Amino acid sequence: MQINNSKLVAAIAVMKLNPGFIRFMNAGKKKLEKLWSDGSFTYITENINKQKIKEQAQLTSVNGFKPYLELLKNNIEDIMTCDAEKLMNWKDRFDKIRLRYPNQDAIKGFYKCIEEKLNYKELRSGNNNLLFEFYALLKVKVCVYCNAQHIILLNESKIARLQADHNLPKSKYPCFSVSLANLYPTCNNCNHQKSDNELNYCLYYKNVPRKDLKFSVPEKLVANFFSTEIPEEDLAIEFDPGDSKLEEVLHISEMYENHKDYAADFLRKRKVYTESYIESLSASFQRLFGNNPDQLKRMVFGVTLNEQDINQRVFSKLLIDLQSQLDKMKTG
Repeated sequence: MQINNSKLVAAIAVMKLNPGFIRFMNAGKKKLEKLWSDGSFTYITENINKQKIKEQAQLTSVNGFKPYLELLKNNIEDIMTCDAEKLMNWKDRFDKIRLRYPNQDAIKGFYKCIEEKLNYKELRSGNNNLLFEFYALLKVKVCVYCNAQHIILLNESKIARLQADHNLPKSKYPCFSVSLANLYPTCNNCNHQKSDNELNYCLYYKNVPRKDLKFSVPEKLVANFFSTEIPEEDLAIEFDPGDSKLEEVLHISEMYENHKDYAADFLRKRKVYTESYIESLSASFQRLFGNNPDQLKRMVFGVTLNEQDINQRVFSKLLIDLQSQLDKMKTG
């Protein structure tokens, strides 16, 4: 789930020095300038006989195509390489430009034309592996939406076993189709489930991650599980989506209903491996774990239970949230 904005900024800084990415940006800018000088674009529509025909639309201030293109071509480098916060500022500016045309197919055609000029396909799967390079810099190993599926980058063969989701859909915001801050590394399932929906969810945070995005098990069930060892299928994993649409669009709770065993195993381990027991094990096997207790916790729980591990191992968000819940129950 969420990533510190500093990692995004650092990754983008490296990409801005990448010769292949510089050429890619320049090529996009030249294509936008060529579209501007042409002053028109072609789109596909239907005639009264439902036949597909080509029509031409002019770029004018009245229909909004010209100011949209002008804002994009004059700021394309910043739009492609800004951080998540500034990207939302750009979104607000583009939202204020009203596209008007009697034929709605022209607006769709304009969006498609912009997407083609920016050439997302080249960024995603071109010979320079540009998107691969960017995701390698982010060092994310788990889907940033569900946290339940691995996403893998194969360094030697330069193959990406992941999907790139446009947080702001390219069908609605083609201007951000190659903006690095808008391309979220996800699993295939979440990418297809999200489709063109908007989630009101920003992957990157500046100070602290959102606290309303959290998993929990009802306290009564936790107490019963510890005292009577109720069957793990009777556990319930709850997910608080806050005002995001992660639950509505991706059905996170329903997904995690199939993974109650992770919660049950964690609760059992927390009952067995108390802090004092972990300390004694660390002292007994100091040669094996050295002065790094996180390695022992990772062996026991599957993750170190530190926030920075959330995008490194599957179900780490669930386990870290349960750890926090149990700590509060102990002190409450």
